[in-house]
Amino acid sequence: MEKITIGIPSFNSSKYIRDCIESVVKQTYSNLEIIVVDNGSQDNTEEIVLSFKDPRIKFIRNPENIYCYGSTNVIMNIAETEFVAVYHSDDMYKPTVVEEQVRFLQQHKNVMAVFTEANLINSSGTIIGEWKIPKEFESADTIDFRTAFNGFLKYGDFFICPSAMFVKKVFSEIGTFKEEKFFSTTQDPFWLQLLERYEMDRNMIFTANDLEMWLRMLQKFQIGILHKKLMCYRIHAGQGTASHSTSYENFFIVMDYYEKYARENNLISQHCWNSYRSKKIRWEFSKGQRALSNKEFVKARKNFIRFLKSFHKIFPDITFKDFYRFLWAVAVISSGPFICNFRTILNHYLIYKNRHRQKKMRLP
Repeated sequence: MEKITIGIPSFNSSKYIRDCIESVVKQTYSNLEIIVVDNGSQDNTEEIVLSFKDPRIKFIRNPENIYCYGSTNVIMNIAETEFVAVYHSDDMYKPTVVEEQVRFLQQHKNVMAVFTEANLINSSGTIIGEWKIPKEFESADTIDFRTAFNGFLKYGDFFICPSAMFVKKVFSEIGTFKEEKFFSTTQDPFWLQLLERYEMDRNMIFTANDLEMWLRMLQKFQIGILHKKLMCYRIHAGQGTASHSTSYENFFIVMDYYEKYARENNLISQHCWNSYRSKKIRWEFSKGQRALSNKEFVKARKNFIRFLKSFHKIFPDITFKDFYRFLWAVAVISSGPFICNFRTILNHYLIYKNRHRQKKMRLP
């Protein structure tokens, strides 16, 4: 039984990290080194980690926050094992996940990473749903670039990042993860062109690092899937990406970047591309709504105009809700800034009606 590295990036993880580590030390595959890399937590994360007397656990504290993918790259540099898993400090793992992932990678020599499915849990650990690979891929245990790229166009990134186990040598061949400050340091003109297209600042936090890695890896290798819920993925307000409102722009930028490779190699399904294009158009409407909520009428009007100009491109995938979006965008553009106040009054009215209805339901 060869040694396997389990890396756990952490930052102010005291609420959940005990559960995470307990699930890792109880793995049926026991020959592990467990590396917790902490980003200068201000809570008692370190105290909790060091309370485990398991000699397999190593704790490394960064003096400052280098974010999740900075910590992931530290783990990859430290690990001396053939296989490295990167699990997250707020999630929990089924006892057989390591054993099953190792077996999969040993049996599939052309695969450089393997992912699992998951149960979704809330902050208290209650199961609230599940995360499954899209049904059209349920018979596949490996995925290539064409399949994954078109799947991402249609469904978004369906791989669960904190379920991943990697063959470490892959990072020597394709490079490590792009870190959260990637955009501020890159000199690649195409990345910078995409930032300008989406009107994003170079200092923005990059939140699609995992998607970018999967596509970079898939250009040369296949990725594996275990169609089993071998982890519990926690949904809570304190998640890293939950605080960034630019997640969709990050997703679009990465997909647009790899579109060039996909088109050059004739790998794009037109049906999937139409679905992706519709997502981008609807996102303009969502940005308009967000700006309207913040009473930024000029910005909202700009987003709604973009939405209307591209509206005809949705038609292969149009829904009844799209017609509502169209009418609302027209109303906002034609009515002037007072629509912001109207929307605020409407929201307050709906909140009042909902509370009044609940109060009546409680009456004997």
